Amino acid sequence: MTEKQLPVFWGCTISDRLPFLEKTTRLVLSALGYDPVTPEGTTCCPDPVYGRALEEGPWLTLAARNLALCRQYGEELMVPCNGCLATFQQAAGRLKDGNIRDKVNEQLKKVGIAYTSPPRIHHILSFLQKIGNEALKKQYTYKLGGIRVGVHYGCHILNATQWAIDTPDNPTVFENILSATGLEVVSYPDKHLCCGASAQPFDAQGSLGLLREKIKGARKASVDAFVLCCPLCFIQFDMESVKLERKNAIPVFYVTEILALALGIPSEELGFDWHATKPKALLSEKLTLDLNPEHLEKDLDLERLKACCGACTFECSAALASQDNDLSRFDPVALVNRVAAGDVASVLEDPDIWRCLKCHKCAQVCPFGDGLAHFFEVLQGMALRTGVRAEPIEQKLELIRTIGAGIPRNRAIRKEFGLPVTKAIDRDQLEKLLD
Repeated sequence: MTEKQLPVFWGCTISDRLPFLEKTTRLVLSALGYDPVTPEGTTCCPDPVYGRALEEGPWLTLAARNLALCRQYGEELMVPCNGCLATFQQAAGRLKDGNIRDKVNEQLKKVGIAYTSPPRIHHILSFLQKIGNEALKKQYTYKLGGIRVGVHYGCHILNATQWAIDTPDNPTVFENILSATGLEVVSYPDKHLCCGASAQPFDAQGSLGLLREKIKGARKASVDAFVLCCPLCFIQFDMESVKLERKNAIPVFYVTEILALALGIPSEELGFDWHATKPKALLSEKLTLDLNPEHLEKDLDLERLKACCGACTFECSAALASQDNDLSRFDPVALVNRVAAGDVASVLEDPDIWRCLKCHKCAQVCPFGDGLAHFFEVLQGMALRTGVRAEPIEQKLELIRTIGAGIPRNRAIRKEFGLPVTKAIDRDQLEKLLD
């Protein structure tokens, strides 16, 4: 799959306080076919609350400079922070005024930059909405379940009509994105109440008071976890709620962490240990992962499998090798029938899916002309992506990851036969390639 380059303005909070959210978002974007690139040389957006303490001119100049730099990387810009989105949309609106734009460009000229027009700015939610929930569902390896989640949009993307991503009174975009993963999204009292994050430095009690009301409403609705789309709100819900509820704090997720689970990205890669609210216990106790039939149908023609006649069973090399041993007999069509009946999860754990030799002998007698080699390749790929490991395959992969070869190099035997000893790939270079 060719990845489409996507400029992303991460903002200060994600970049320097919550880098695990950046990593997860990068993994999700890559899985969806995008190559996230970070425009270099940018500053704080600047912050729409404290940054506005700057005079109008300097505030607009910094925002315009960021937008101009990001525009050099492409026509679109994805912003995973509510505050950065508010700053950029507000600045872009002000810079439509020619007189204001000329004054800002006079300043930007000093550093060799000119602002003309902004890129198309997408919040993380509006970007996912643009992809479309139906398209996203086909990408998900798993259908999630077992957890009741409550969303928190955050003020900056709802209440300002100029750049709101949905209607303030009854927004649905966030709920729809999460529902497409299979999770139950529940409403709760004070769902649209501000979480108080911006007030934390100068009114800690008032800030915690707002958060307390949010938590109280969520408890009434039996919410298992909060899902957020703003990094500053994430800090408030994750770190500050521990002050209120200690070990009983409701676990908190950023939106791409949920999508990563649905996409089959291993949870070990998602940095859950960095959460103050420690969501691992909830995931292990309640989260269910059912293989997504829509994702399976992308790679396998289930109707074709249901019509499998079984002729290849009598020509299959692996089946012939075991036909006289009832204990180890290999029956490829039995696996086909199980998958066609929907029993995919247990088939992925069946070691028999690794017995196909890829000799393509089955294709010679198959009425469809393709045999079952592709069927077994798809199953093996799904098994690897979903964490089911065959020990011999795992051993081979570990060799490739560590030394770049499927078999350890044997310099002595090559010298004995007078063969040149080639230089192995540099370990650091290999690590960079596989990062």
